[in-house]
Amino acid sequence: MRKNLLQRGLPIVLIWIAAPLPLWIMAIMMLVI
Repeated sequence: MRKNLLQRGLPIVLIWIAAPLPLWIMAIMMLVI
């Protein structure tokens, strides 16, 4: 049951990280430049 929850939760976590990815890149570029 716990394994099933992990398999279901992992794509959600990936979406949470991937969705603001352009914002992460812009923030890093602003810090570097």
